[in-house]
Amino acid sequence: MRFASALIAVVLVCQSVRAWNDSDLADVTRFCTTITDADAATLDRVEGRIDAIKHEGAAIAALQAKRGQVATDAAAARNRVAIQRRDAEALRLQLSYLSPAMIEERRVVSADLTAHLEVLDRLRQIEALLEIELAGIEAEITARRAKFDAATLSTIAASESVLRSCLQDRRVRLK
Repeated sequence: MRFASALIAVVLVCQSVRAWNDSDLADVTRFCTTITDADAATLDRVEGRIDAIKHEGAAIAALQAKRGQVATDAAAARNRVAIQRRDAEALRLQLSYLSPAMIEERRVVSADLTAHLEVLDRLRQIEALLEIELAGIEAEITARRAKFDAATLSTIAASESVLRSCLQDRRVRLK
């Protein structure tokens, strides 16, 4: 008798576990069909899983927005580096055209060139930091997406109310 009870418990647990697989969450019809035999504990786990997936979807969306902003900043930094490089090259060319007898003019242009090169160095550092930050954001997005099936994320985003309605219907039938 104990073995029969254990077997029944295992079958019920397997059905409950089956009800909250992420693949079941990817298809609303299959989810609603699967959840019809779930117990209250499974319903709680499934609801928690939906909340976790929804939270991850929101985190991914926030990271994508941040990635867009950092990519814009990185592009602007690349543009500033190009402009500063062009200006430094123009000063180098101007310095090369000045005769050695034009001491004061050479000193002024050399000081401008030095200042431009320092700014160029800082701009390159900013550009490099933005590229590193962008790569980190990309890696985090990829890691977060790898945790969940893309179909599951999109189903939760699009049909969360239907999934929760199925859960609520099952809770009502349990009472």
